Amino acid sequence: MSQPIDFVIMWVDGSDSEWRKKKNKYSGVVDTNIDDSDERYRDWNNLELWFQTVEVFAPWVNQVYLLTDNQVLDFVSKYPQVKVVDHTEFIPVEYLPTFNSHAIELNAHRIEGLSEQFVLFNDDMFIIKPVQPTDFFVDGKPKDSYAANIINGVGKQNLINYILLNNMTVINEHFDKKTQLKKYFKKWFNLQNGPFLLKTLLLTPWPHFTGFVEPHIANSYLKSTFREVWEKEFDMLDSSCRNKFRHQNDVNQWVMRNWQLAAGTPVNRKHNFGHLFMVDENNLDECVDWIKNQKTSMVCVNDESSIKDFTAVTKRVNDALASTITNNKK
Repeated sequence: MSQPIDFVIMWVDGSDSEWRKKKNKYSGVVDTNIDDSDERYRDWNNLELWFQTVEVFAPWVNQVYLLTDNQVLDFVSKYPQVKVVDHTEFIPVEYLPTFNSHAIELNAHRIEGLSEQFVLFNDDMFIIKPVQPTDFFVDGKPKDSYAANIINGVGKQNLINYILLNNMTVINEHFDKKTQLKKYFKKWFNLQNGPFLLKTLLLTPWPHFTGFVEPHIANSYLKSTFREVWEKEFDMLDSSCRNKFRHQNDVNQWVMRNWQLAAGTPVNRKHNFGHLFMVDENNLDECVDWIKNQKTSMVCVNDESSIKDFTAVTKRVNDALASTITNNKK
């Protein structure tokens, strides 16, 4: 019998007045090293659509854990597989309250009852066509794409790149690139990696891991990976979790994904399993068409500060999601 697979999703309603009062107590200090921009917290009003996509496209999921900060949604009771978990139930008290998604992600393995195999979602990541457990795990191993990358540019507008560099610092302290590429040659130089294979080949001469292609879709994780990284890199993870907002000194959940890849743990998955849209009016039509025509198994609709008419954009995206759900219900 196959092992159970859980889904974990983080969600916050940034318009909640009580939540905003709590956040404002900590966000008054001007700090160019943090990111507490509104688009990190604004609600697209499509969480129930997310639950419906899981119900239609991944009905086999064992348990869905919804991580919230004292925010209750009445409609959740309609979905028996969903369990609401407050931050206080799994995040150590010394890190609370937190408005830093990294702190939430890095402590996901502490959720009571969470299965060894779990998939970690942000609330902008949707399954848009039928998927199977073997799309995420095979024989107890996560599925992922092996693809090397290089991190370009840091600065106020590229805070994420500081974080990627921090992730690489951790990875290179524990893994020798040459050894790992040789040991898992068939995984790194696999045709399933598609066009990213060329990038990996070009970066092979570099003596250290210079980065990983981050598809920005839900990631398959082993709970034991989180425990191992916490054991070996406690100080770095502890420091990240103590930052109330995203900070350039953080590592994020991708350090766990990178660790699995560097260790050669995952089974290969096709590079085009999902697609990222940094959505605004310029690519909205493409995004809507992508969802309606189910061009990939997953899609990430990432919130952009460049959106001019937030209400109109969210309506188009949500209508596309609703249409796809309706057209695929049996």
